[in-house]
Amino acid sequence: MLWSTTEFGFVRLGEGYCSGSSLMPQKRNPDIAELLRAKPARVVGDLVALLTVSKGLTLAYNKDLQETQEPFYDAVETARQVLAVMPGLIEALEFDTERMRAAAEDPALGATDLAEELVRGGMPFRTAHEVVASSCAAPRSGACRCARSAPRISPTSTPSSRPRCSRRSIPRAPSGGAP
Repeated sequence: MLWSTTEFGFVRLGEGYCSGSSLMPQKRNPDIAELLRAKPARVVGDLVALLTVSKGLTLAYNKDLQETQEPFYDAVETARQVLAVMPGLIEALEFDTERMRAAAEDPALGATDLAEELVRGGMPFRTAHEVVASSCAAPRSGACRCARSAPRISPTSTPSSRPRCSRRSIPRAPSGGAP
């Protein structure tokens, strides 16, 4: 749902899976997606009920196992309902690949990677943060300036001496997550 908000606009939910707003005529409420997002909490609650009943059993069948039927069948029915709706919701999604591409090409996306690279090179994080922040002072206006490689930036460099950003100018983080 986050990707369908006005702020991102990467995906548009199908008309059949949204409702209109009673106040704002332009707004589409992702009702079905919101309801589907809440369903796992219900199933987890059913699981907790099942585990709580069964943890008290000593060895074999006892009458308290009768209390496992309701949460078990509720979890099964909830899963069936979700699985019946999801394929249609996914099929009705409309992706705005141009907007996604533009967001992925934002040169400021690599700013944290650049700061981490500077720290790995021995620069204190506070200094690396300041250097990268000053290099990428205006990313939205297209005037984002950052280093083409970490060794070319030093704490004594000035903003005007740093080269302009390009998509490939910021080193990528190694795959596998954070250090």
